[in-house]
Amino acid sequence: LRPEASLLRDHQLKVLKKLGKLGEAEPEVQQPFYEKALEGKRAAHGAEHADTLAAVQDLARLLKKRNMLAEAVPLYREVMAAKRKTLGDNDVAALEAGNELAHVLHAQGKLCEAKPLYFKVLEGRRAKLGDTASETLASVSNLGVILQEQGRLGKAEPLLREALEGRRHTLGANAPDTLASVNNLAVLLDMQGNSNEAEVFYREALEGQKAVKGEWHLDTLGSMNNLAVLLDTRGQTAEAEALYCNALEGRRAQLGNGHPDTLCSMNNLAVLLDSQGRTSHAEEMYREVLALRRSKLGVKHPSTLASMNNLAAFLKNMGKLAEAGPLYREALAVRRKKLGERHPDTLMSINNLAGYLKIRGRKKDAETLYREALDGRRAKLGNTHQDTLVTINSLANLLKSTGEVEHAETLHREALTARRQTLGDSHPNTLASIHNLAAALQEQSARSALEEAEALYREALAGRRAAFGNNHSSTLLTMNGLAAVLHSQGRLSEVQPLYIEALKRIRAQLGDDHPTTRSSIHNLANLMKDQGNVRQAKLLLSYGLSSEAGQSDEYAQLVLSQPREPADGSVSAPETTNNITALQIGNGS
Repeated sequence: LRPEASLLRDHQLKVLKKLGKLGEAEPEVQQPFYEKALEGKRAAHGAEHADTLAAVQDLARLLKKRNMLAEAVPLYREVMAAKRKTLGDNDVAALEAGNELAHVLHAQGKLCEAKPLYFKVLEGRRAKLGDTASETLASVSNLGVILQEQGRLGKAEPLLREALEGRRHTLGANAPDTLASVNNLAVLLDMQGNSNEAEVFYREALEGQKAVKGEWHLDTLGSMNNLAVLLDTRGQTAEAEALYCNALEGRRAQLGNGHPDTLCSMNNLAVLLDSQGRTSHAEEMYREVLALRRSKLGVKHPSTLASMNNLAAFLKNMGKLAEAGPLYREALAVRRKKLGERHPDTLMSINNLAGYLKIRGRKKDAETLYREALDGRRAKLGNTHQDTLVTINSLANLLKSTGEVEHAETLHREALTARRQTLGDSHPNTLASIHNLAAALQEQSARSALEEAEALYREALAGRRAAFGNNHSSTLLTMNGLAAVLHSQGRLSEVQPLYIEALKRIRAQLGDDHPTTRSSIHNLANLMKDQGNVRQAKLLLSYGLSSEAGQSDEYAQLVLSQPREPADGSVSAPETTNNITALQIGNGS
């Protein structure tokens, strides 16, 4: 275009903007006007003229709005380079250009490129504007969030606290950016396992969003989801379910079934239903979420990988191992390649594949992976982080199953001590550790070990009855464990009511073919054998294992000669619950 034509196009653009017509048009309609205006300004003024750079920036922002991030990046780079050259690195406009480029790189998942830009912008804004300027606090928040996403939680925490305190002071408690900072800090504390403080901030964020934006605003629904996740992991499932359902209803109505936020709510509700033993509905939701995430987000997206992992965990716990294994392996392969060996999500996948291999009987391979996950989590997250404790618990269960009972006991005591201190005595994860230490002690013949095991089982059973009710799978596992330790002490009259209650409830919840049901049948049959009721034991096995077609007397005798199978807490709910992802982290301004 000649300069005259350029000026005409620029005039048309200004008129449309002034009349409000261009802003009303769809972005794809607007784009040609911005492109032509930029072309004309380059021809008329040159690349570094202020009007040209303004046109470049306008087009870059439009492309970002259209989610055309790859096309926007070179334009943002052009603006940043030119403003640094003409105005200096620490000029306010140059810093804003760097901040906008960092945002786009962040949105692309290019964290290693975005982080140094955020850092440089923060340094410049501190020097130019001071520590409490709103722009500086936005940079503090952005750097904190990206460190959090990289798993560098210790470095992220002081930045997120600084951003929150600064925004409270300068903007007020209910300003949108303040509420974003409240949410960000809550997410970080939750990731660190500091659930008590996290809950305080989650509730503050939710109440603030309701007051400012209304109950059905998308930001309010996001805060609702995040609080529900925390309550779910703490075993407060009634309130969590109500919040999940409200968030899901609101997101479906406003965003549709296939939107990532709707799928986040569906995923989290599925995890809760799974933990409550409502398996049919949970499986349906897990499969729907994974299918939609594969099609909408792609196989490498973190949310898709989380869904793979969650469905695999569900299938493993239901005994559907042939389908679970490929999902675990696919998720791990993608995470190793995309995130690196010691990213928290990669370590979670290593831990979960180890659990699958253990169930498949490949215990040496499982031990290798558990130790890799534990070394990584101790180094990355610390010895008392909840994810570290999950792996300690899992490795201990494996070692118990291979006869390394003393080593298993040591690890279980470490996990239990840390969980009592960080979560309290009645938290579901603490109850799992109580159960698992009892199971390790049960393997030892010393009377003192059996007495301690009995006391621990009784504590775990009381806690699980109170937390989950009588029919929850975790309660029934502990009931079986207590019965088994009483059985091993010859207290047969105390054992029978427990075995019978456990079997009835397990069969009603899981059906005849579930591995836990079969274990309960074996346990009751062994008790009948020890009581001298061999015929009744054979009949129980013949009826209870009838799906294995035509059990003979010889098969029954073989089963009766096998040792009991004590309950194994390694497949209890906390492992699955810890895999919940898709918490919403606002980036700040």
